[in-house]
Amino acid sequence: MCFVKDMNYISVFINAIVVALMAIYVYQNEKRIEEKAAKHNQTGNSIISYLEPKSLALERMESKLNETTAILDRHSGILQDILEAEQRGNITTAILNSHSDMLQEILKAVRKDNDTINLREVAYGKPAQQSSIYSSEHSASRAVDGNVNTYIHTNIEQSPYWIVDLGKTYQIKRIEIFNRVVGDKSTGERLRNLDIIIGPSHNEMHLCAHYVGPAQLGDHLLFKCGHVENARYVKLMLTGTDYLNVAEVKVYAVNDRPT
Repeated sequence: MCFVKDMNYISVFINAIVVALMAIYVYQNEKRIEEKAAKHNQTGNSIISYLEPKSLALERMESKLNETTAILDRHSGILQDILEAEQRGNITTAILNSHSDMLQEILKAVRKDNDTINLREVAYGKPAQQSSIYSSEHSASRAVDGNVNTYIHTNIEQSPYWIVDLGKTYQIKRIEIFNRVVGDKSTGERLRNLDIIIGPSHNEMHLCAHYVGPAQLGDHLLFKCGHVENARYVKLMLTGTDYLNVAEVKVYAVNDRPT
């Protein structure tokens, strides 16, 4: 019986090590992303701004991070069981004793923003319109074509806007905007004083967030509404007179059936 008990502890310990290593991978990558974002955080806005457009490598890293986080989310109970057992004195290995604080921190990191894995992007390929079109190659659909190397371009006008119809009402959690990647400093800075407006109908729209800016070429901006909002339409509108340029807009909704 003692042998079986010891074997059970060994099995649990090995599982804990595997989960911990996976958690460390997630934790370190989250830290890297957060540190990078912090360097370019826009004062006075609930926004994370990245210096360069999301590269294919970053896309793959985030995809891998989400996959690993999903696996950990399903098995995070193992870490909790190990920590509780260690606190009760049932497992007294030197490794657990010396690293229980680290495991606690990892467990916290794994559980942070748990709902991120339950989000899906709902704007790709959806019908979009804009207040005016500078040229045919910069039409409204360019902001939802999945390509950050293309961009929308309105004429210079008062309060230029772009709007996408998601087709149905979704619970909107997060909106990401990619600035154009080509041009000079002044064209990059056109993205400023921007209202992000959402709502279930054209007659029922309200402010999700406001971006003061200015942005730089290739900036990746992330906006979170104050709380989950039910919306079918997402609208970007400058509050002044200028061109509106946006490379890509991604809208993330709670991953369940549309309302």
